[in-house]
Amino acid sequence: MRKRLALVLAATVLAGQPPPAAAESSAELTAARNLFAEALRDEDAKRYDLALEKYRRVQAVRDTAPIRYRIGSCHEGLGQLAQALAAYRASIELGQKDKGQEEVARAARGRIDAIWKRVPQLTLVVQGRPLEEVTVRLDDRVVSAQALREPVYVDPGEHVITATAPGAAPFRTTVFLPERGRVSISVPLEASSSNPVSTPVPATGDDRGNPPAPSGGPSSMGDEGRSSAGQQRLFAGIGMGVGAAAMVAGGIFLGLRASEIGYLNRECAAGCPPEKVDELNAARDRALTYGPLGGALLAGGAVAVGVSAYFFFTAKDAPKSALLPYVHPLGAGAHWVQRF
Repeated sequence: MRKRLALVLAATVLAGQPPPAAAESSAELTAARNLFAEALRDEDAKRYDLALEKYRRVQAVRDTAPIRYRIGSCHEGLGQLAQALAAYRASIELGQKDKGQEEVARAARGRIDAIWKRVPQLTLVVQGRPLEEVTVRLDDRVVSAQALREPVYVDPGEHVITATAPGAAPFRTTVFLPERGRVSISVPLEASSSNPVSTPVPATGDDRGNPPAPSGGPSSMGDEGRSSAGQQRLFAGIGMGVGAAAMVAGGIFLGLRASEIGYLNRECAAGCPPEKVDELNAARDRALTYGPLGGALLAGGAVAVGVSAYFFFTAKDAPKSALLPYVHPLGAGAHWVQRF
């Protein structure tokens, strides 16, 4: 089937009506057909990057459904699933305009059915501003306001998201998506205190004409300061609790990993039984998942506890001591911390 489709593509790659701008010369068409044949050989040899570059050059001469299909095939071979999906869809659109390309369009639909579930999807949720007021970039490519209203298909791997809006602090983050990954990221673009959208009206005193209290005076360092310190301790306490929970969860996952490894060692001590191969593979996959997950939760929880403890003890009128949680491989608990 693949060889047959390749022959169909080679025969029809430059068939059809020329674009309205200008008709290509016979020499250009001959060179493009030869280049297409070279690209097919490169693709068959899995030299996808070389084949893709040549297909692009052929596309510059004549953009047809077979060319878009081969471009999609190269992107798929390179693991660039989102770009492959876009190329296959373009192949179908061009094929619908040419009655002689039904087989190519049918093949493109087959590839879409095969890969679309593998393509990672990234949902960007902009907060604080209308979509028309923000500029969001995904790997230096601007994402339109319309595209932001639904998940964006991306290639597997790491991606950089940046966003800007008038009066808001710039946003930047990175995310890694594996095949079939589904991730939603919040993009906060509320007006920052250092660069507000509207200019606040300065205070001019109270109703009786008294001037406002000077900065740093009793009114700015009294109840308001104590309230701020209390909020800092509150959020720090919440952070320590969340961090401790993450550490406990990490310990649980590491314990599950040890259990799965023990099961594999027992079952395969004298050779893995063939009738249990599916069950053993499942146990191995779980162990491979639990290990990194448990380690990440343990490390992340430890960082959260440490950072939160720092903010807890640096708050004004913070207590001299506190009971802090801890987790180690043998269990979890709490210890008393004294500051000097």
